[in-house]
Amino acid sequence: MPSYSVRDPVHGFVTYDSWERQVIDHEVFQRLRRIRQLGLTELVYPGATHTRFEHTLGTMHLATKMFEAIVNRQKPYLVAERGYDQAGSGIERDKRVVRFPALLHDVGHSPFSHSGESLFPMNEDMGRRFQHEDYSSSIIRTILREAIEDHQNNDNHGITADDVADLIDGEPTSGNSASARRMIWRPLISSQLDADRCDYLLRDSLHAGVSYGRYDLDRILVTLTLGLNESDDPVVAIEEGGWHAAEGLILARYMMFTQVYFQHTRLALDHHIEQVLTTLLGAPRSPGSEPVEPYFPLPTSPASLREYVKWDDWKVLGHIADGEAGDHGQHILQRDLYKSVKQTTEAMTQTEMDLIDTIIQKLGSLVGFVSDATKSWYSLGDQDLQIVPNDTTLPQPGRPLSQFSRVVTNLSPVAKQSIYVHPSNRMEANRIIAEIEKRGSK
Repeated sequence: MPSYSVRDPVHGFVTYDSWERQVIDHEVFQRLRRIRQLGLTELVYPGATHTRFEHTLGTMHLATKMFEAIVNRQKPYLVAERGYDQAGSGIERDKRVVRFPALLHDVGHSPFSHSGESLFPMNEDMGRRFQHEDYSSSIIRTILREAIEDHQNNDNHGITADDVADLIDGEPTSGNSASARRMIWRPLISSQLDADRCDYLLRDSLHAGVSYGRYDLDRILVTLTLGLNESDDPVVAIEEGGWHAAEGLILARYMMFTQVYFQHTRLALDHHIEQVLTTLLGAPRSPGSEPVEPYFPLPTSPASLREYVKWDDWKVLGHIADGEAGDHGQHILQRDLYKSVKQTTEAMTQTEMDLIDTIIQKLGSLVGFVSDATKSWYSLGDQDLQIVPNDTTLPQPGRPLSQFSRVVTNLSPVAKQSIYVHPSNRMEANRIIAEIEKRGSK
């Protein structure tokens, strides 16, 4: 099969074959060229103009390296205990299946990536909003099905769009034993240590021009293996020699969120984009008609998904440039953004919460919006990353990373609130806040 390569600023050359190229060339995947990885972060960090397109190529590249690293250490176990054949054809098939969801995990993103997710409609069955992963798996099962399944090289593999989407959903297709077995690779797509975050930390750090997101990827790859959880089921793990590298990745993620993703001006930009999308999605569908509910089309049919993928950054920016995106579009166009006038610390205390509530009440209509920057960096308990002994030939029970790293154990979630006001109200808001704080100090 012909091989192709593209030069990547993070990983060097990323290679793919004609089958993957058929998917990459599809218009739905090419749409990712028109969706910025970090929304409008470029207005704060001018170099952060990269897109979901390059990130997904990098994720596929890393998922492959991670898959191969595990197979190199655990092939005897995979053959003896997991039903793979000695010749390796089953392993090669599953590597192919892993590469596709790594490549396609973000095809369901809304314009400006996470900035638009509050405009996803409700999933009544789940009692929550749909997520971009829901859109990704639905697009794979419908619009991209032909591109995935109808290639001459698939005659030897029989890979289906459902095989690919299952790894994104985290649920095997009912009755499909191969899909169930393949869930062993699910952590490479979504986990504490998946290819997605391993790529975006390095990529976002590079393009933003900061060092916060760097970690020892090489050490992680040479110590990545399989372990056993408390139920003796195989799980992706790290050998003891690499636990500091895993700790470093978690700290890098913490630093990127606190210093870049939760940067105060960047949060204001997210708010303005959310309001722009609310204006555009809620506009009347025809002259004289009533406004509609401001939500993206549902991910429940090919027709609505095709309407959804018409939305990208270029479309929204065009409306902003034409003055059709309301007041918040003008704030972005003129870079006259809402201003943060009061923030709590990252580990907000009850005293700070009470003060913020008082300030919000006193400011009244001067409040533009209140950001609630919350994030847990590492999930303890069932999802705790397993650390296993070095150089074991078969998966062994491990101990959670939290038992090795005091830093990880004590890394508290961020719970930070910031009050924003219209720039014309900044001086008055600061005056009111100063009076409140002066009275509180007496």
